[in-house]
Parts: sequence; structure tokens; C-alpha cells
Amino acid sequence: MDTPGPFAASTPSSGSSAGAAPPAAASGRVTGAAAASRALAARLAPSGERAEIVVTALVVAVVFAMLLPVPTWLLDLLIAVNLCTSSFLIVLVMQIKHTTGLSAFPSLFLVTTLFRVALSVASTRQILLNAEAGHIIAAFGEIVVGGNLIVGLVIFLVLTVVQFIVITKGSERVAEVGARFSLDAMPGRQMAIDMERKSGGITQQDAKTQRDQLTEESQFFGAMDGTMKFAKGDAIVGIVIVLVNLIGGLAVGVLQRGMEASEALRVYSILTVGDGLVAQIPALLMSMTAGLLVTRVSKPGGAGGNIGKQLTEQLLAQPKAWVTASGAMLAFGLLPGMPLLAFVCLSAASASVGLVAMFRAMRKNEEEERNKAKEVKPEGEFDVIRAFVVRVSNRIDPDTALKAINQCRTTRNRLLMRMGLMMPTVYAEESVPLEDVDIEFCHGEVRSFGLRLREGFKTCSWLQDDGSQFNLPPDQIELRGGMAGAVRLWMPQAQIDELTPPPSDVQDCWERLESLTEEVMLRNGPAYFGIEECQRIVTWTGQRMPEVAKELERALPLSRMAEVFRRLLSERVSIRNLPVILNALIDWGPRERDAAVLTECIRAALQREICESQSVNRELRALVLDSELESTIRSSVRQTAYGDFLALDAQSTDNICDELSRAYLSSVSDSHPTVVVCAQDIRAHVRKLLAERIPEMSVIGMSELPPDYRVNVLSVVSAATGYSGYTDQY
Repeated sequence: MDTPGPFAASTPSSGSSAGAAPPAAASGRVTGAAAASRALAARLAPSGERAEIVVTALVVAVVFAMLLPVPTWLLDLLIAVNLCTSSFLIVLVMQIKHTTGLSAFPSLFLVTTLFRVALSVASTRQILLNAEAGHIIAAFGEIVVGGNLIVGLVIFLVLTVVQFIVITKGSERVAEVGARFSLDAMPGRQMAIDMERKSGGITQQDAKTQRDQLTEESQFFGAMDGTMKFAKGDAIVGIVIVLVNLIGGLAVGVLQRGMEASEALRVYSILTVGDGLVAQIPALLMSMTAGLLVTRVSKPGGAGGNIGKQLTEQLLAQPKAWVTASGAMLAFGLLPGMPLLAFVCLSAASASVGLVAMFRAMRKNEEEERNKAKEVKPEGEFDVIRAFVVRVSNRIDPDTALKAINQCRTTRNRLLMRMGLMMPTVYAEESVPLEDVDIEFCHGEVRSFGLRLREGFKTCSWLQDDGSQFNLPPDQIELRGGMAGAVRLWMPQAQIDELTPPPSDVQDCWERLESLTEEVMLRNGPAYFGIEECQRIVTWTGQRMPEVAKELERALPLSRMAEVFRRLLSERVSIRNLPVILNALIDWGPRERDAAVLTECIRAALQREICESQSVNRELRALVLDSELESTIRSSVRQTAYGDFLALDAQSTDNICDELSRAYLSSVSDSHPTVVVCAQDIRAHVRKLLAERIPEMSVIGMSELPPDYRVNVLSVVSAATGYSGYTDQY
């Protein structure tokens, strides 16, 4: 026989009696009873609209309690409810995390105040009619009065004054100021919410939530401003009811009940004081609740926690205050007549709290440091690489370090004043652990050169060989970039004086620092001359030559102007003669789009300045390329959409550079610079060949030579046969 499933219908067995209900019917009755219970519970549950009905019924019942007599047992129950409600509310306010966490408090305060007034009326009726008002009022009266009417009245008066003047008055002022400030700040806070939403900081739903919270907070403080008036009136009513109970009770007892005056005073004073305390203690608790609610400072979103958490965190945040207070308590205890034991105990407790808080703070800081060491935070920003940085070793004393830093910065300023080369500032780093050098100068935070400050040593050029014959340590032989056979030697002055031929470019360590810094800046500084620097020039021109500035803006864009300035500066041509340069740009800018060709036009306009910077008494010492070498270079020029370039093979390039380097080294002189003179159409390409090997050598085109300048030809350079060392003038 198949076994029925768990949801199969039950059938009555054949042995069941006729009068017994079938199992299905019994199950139906049980299910129906449970459903009816759930329906009744749901109807009685104070939620939604049913909660409004319940609250309305309670308020109506409170009003009827003022009019109808209330039995003493019910009066005791209602007084107990009043005490418990006040206690519950003050605990609840201590737990909420935000001021508006109990936004219904103003209405609740009104209902509880009405409830207390109703209880006072009901108890007054019982006292005057029956000379009794339940066990709670009698117990309060017996405990507080203790057989002394004056003591009871004084205690009642103190509680009333504390509630009326101290708590209620202060809370009323706080609520009034809070309501005013909340209303004044509402437009600004709403605008801040709208701006944050428009900027994408919050969503539309978050903005709506914040606006609702702002409106609720404003309404809450406005309602609390009026609510505190209820507390003030409640305190006044309490005093009036005490006087009514005492005077009316004496009159009823003596005149109507025939009691002795002393007996009537004893009975009615106990009941009066008890009734007053039963009303004032819940009123005091409610006033304290309102005060706590309006005086707390809440963080957005309740992040600060409840009042207990805030007090604990803020009081323990300064452990030194506890330790200092413990010393003050101990000093009070040492005063004559003071109970020493009490103050010693308080001092020990305060010191213990402070020391424990200090220990916790130290342990928390250590834990945070460990977590920081383990945690790799995602970087939100990056630091831009600094253009020029001078780093000084930690072996150098502060005065020497400052001298080195000032030397580098002075070099930068001098180039600006001499050539118009605008560059970023030179950053300094002191006490850097440098092992091999004393001073390190970096471009783009990569070392360009390092230098040791050797006292008593000087450096000089040695052009004959690699200097190995002097048996100097490797750090005293400085290689010059690109030029074979060109080194600088670090020697004492006496040893330098014995060199043959005697060198002419002897430098100490500070002069060498200056020349190396200048070389790095001249090589790399022009790359930082951009649109911002051009705009500064245009602004300056607009202030002094407004018409030139207008024409310049129409002639060419800032980007092409910046490229022309960079090309001039990279060839170490001063751009301080701005009137000539700008007028040339206005003349050639609209006609010539190629910045390289435009640069040649500007150089032609600056021919006198260029030759003057490279000559002595209007005489140029020049290396000249022979016609065959010029033809080789000219035939190797290739033109593309991206500009011209020199298509020489590596061997030919090395031969040309080596020959020019040898010719330059044989003619180098500190008192008279050497230049290369070639045809104008290949000038820029020859300059590119020499840029890496001999960056300080200028290349001048034939058309850039002014007619009143003499050219002293030191040699004619040929890639095939070398150079001829004759001197000629033309």
C-alpha cells in the first residue's frame, strides 16, 4: 500500500465513533483560531493608522482623567507609568546618534505634560475629598518630609527652582538660538547641496535625502523653541497645585472633617509634598531630556555616536588633563581640615584613568603606524619632475652647502639676464647621502654631473692625450663629452704650473661648478621655453609697444613663436633684442610656416648681435669648411613633410665631427672664441652635427657676417684630408 505524502488529505478510519469530530474538522478549527488570533493582534498592533487611533484614544483618556474621579489603585498605576515614561525617554535620548533621531519629541513632550497635569488634578481631587491619594504619593511624602514639613517644602522648592530656572530656562534659550540659526543657515545649506549635486559629488537621491533632513532639523528646532514654554508653565502649575493642596487641605480638614489643626497639617502636608514630588520628578526628567536633546552637537549622519560615546571619547582624549587634575585633588586633600582619604582616593582614580588613557593612546598610535607601514595607499596625485635640482652631500657643512646652492641659482639668474633664457627655478636638497661626490646637479631629477669640493686642487684642460701619464686617480680625470683626447685634470696648483704647454683655462672647484651648471642649463634650458614664456613676452610688448603686439598676434601663433625662440636659445643666441626679433617675426611670420626657415630669417636680423658675442674687436676666429665638404653635406639633405634632415651615414658623420673637433681643440682659447663659418643653406645642419660634440661652438652662415667684421680663418676643414692649419683673413 502506498504511503500518502505529507500534503495528502486525511480520511477517517473505520473505527472512529460517530460523535467524534473528524481529524480534518479539528485541524480546521485550530487553524481558524490561530488565524483569528493573528488578525486580532494585527488590529491591536500600534502601527500605521492604528497607532494614530491608539494615541488619539490616550490623549482623550488623559482629558477625561481631569474631569472624572480616578480610583487610588488606578492613580498609583498611572503615576508609575509617568515615572517610567520619563526615565525611559531620558535613557532613549542618551542613545540616539542625531538630534533629529527623536523628531517627535515636541509632540511627545506636550502629551506627557498634559498627562502630568491630569494626574495632578486627579490626585488633588483625591487629597481634598478623601485625604488620601494612593500609596506612591504617601510614600514619597513620608520619605521626603520625614516628620518635618519645612524640610519637605524646601526640597520641593529646590527641585522646582532647578527645573524652572536652571534647566528649563537654559534649554529654552538653546532651542531659541538653534531655531534662529537653523532658519538663517537653511538657504546657504540648500545652495551647497544643489552645487554638490551639480558637480557630481552626490546623487539626486542623496540630495533629496539631505534636503529632507535639513527641513526636518529646521522644523524640529522651531518646535523645540515652543516646547520649552510647556516646561516653564508646568513648573508654575506645580507650585500652584502645592499651595492649593496645602491650604485647601487644611481648610477641608479643619472646617469639614473636624480635624485638629496639627493633625490636618501633618496629613495634608505629607500628601501635598508627596503629590508635588510625584509631579516634579517626572517633569524634571522631561526637562533634562529636552535639554540633552537640544544641547548636543551631532556630526552629519550620526557619525559621532550617542552622548555616552561622545563624552567618553572626548573626556579621555586628553589624558594629561586627568593626571594634572589628580595632582590638584591631592593638593586639596592636604589642606587643613580636609578629608585626606577621600581626596587621595579621587586623586588615585583620576591618575589611573589618565595613565590608562595614555597607554591606550600609545598602543593605538603604534598600531596605526604598523598599519600604515603595511598599507599601500593609492596615490591620488603625482609630483611633476623638477627641471633642475642641486643636491648637497650630508658631509658638507651648512655654510658650504648654502654657497653651492646660491652658486647654481646665481648662474641661472645670470643666464636669464644675459640671454633672456627663462628657465624653472633651481630646487635644492641638503644633507643627501651621496657617496661618490659632494655636489650633484640634476636635470629632470637625473644626474647631469657630480663634483667633489677638493680644497687645494684646481682643474685645467689637457688636449694632448687622455692624461694617463700623470698617474692620477680616476676621480681626478674629468672627460669632456664627445671630443676625443680632451680631458680635464684635477691637480694642485704647483703641478699645474709645471705642465707644458701651460693651460689657460685653470679653474678652482667653485668656478668649475659654475661652468658645469651653465653648460647643463644652456643645453637643456631652451626646452622649457614654451607658450607661457611667449605670452609673458607678448604681454610685455603690449604694455610698451601695443601696435607691435597686435601685429604679432596676427602674424603667427604662440606655438610657432615659442619654437623659434627655442631654436635661437639652443644655439646660444640671446633673445634680449626683442624689438628686432619681433619685427622680423612680423615680417616673415605670415610668409614662412617652417619654424627652421623662420629661425634663419631671425638670425639674419640678429647678425650683428651674433657676431659681436663671438668676436674680439670685430674679429672672428673661424674654421671654414671646404667646398667639397659643403657639397657632401648639401647633397645629403633630405626634405620631408616633417622637415629637413641630414642623411649622412654614420662613418661620414663621425669623420666630419672628428675633424671639426680636432680643429677646434687645436685653436681653442679662453680669450677668443672659435666659430665655424659655412654656406647659409647648410648652416643649420652643420650645427646639428656639432650639437652633441661641441655644443659651445657657434656655426655662422656666410650671409650672417656683417660687412665691417673681419674673419680670421684658422683652418679649412675637409672630411677626407683633415684640416689645413693656415691662417688667412678676408
